[in-house]
Amino acid sequence: LERLSSLVAGEALTSVAMEPGSFPPDLEVGDTVVVALVPDIVVAEAKPPRLFEGSVVVWSIQQPEGLFGTAIVTLRSTPELAVEVAGSGSVRIAVVAP
Repeated sequence: LERLSSLVAGEALTSVAMEPGSFPPDLEVGDTVVVALVPDIVVAEAKPPRLFEGSVVVWSIQQPEGLFGTAIVTLRSTPELAVEVAGSGSVRIAVVAP
């Protein structure tokens, strides 16, 4: 609960299950990132990938031992990110300058 108190009005935490290769292996808490939303490829009218336009910062990373397996990356942004992630087929993350 104490960690959540550092969020400000209009912010939300969104968790994403990410496979190796969909985020930089040296991703760290506090990194500023861009989020690429990749549509589900089985949808007949899938659109090309696009970037989420809001500011996004890595809040936490839970990764299994070693480099393989699904990592849970929690992102600090707006509630709109949660909606965008829920509607995408997959997500890719790239670190950018703050």
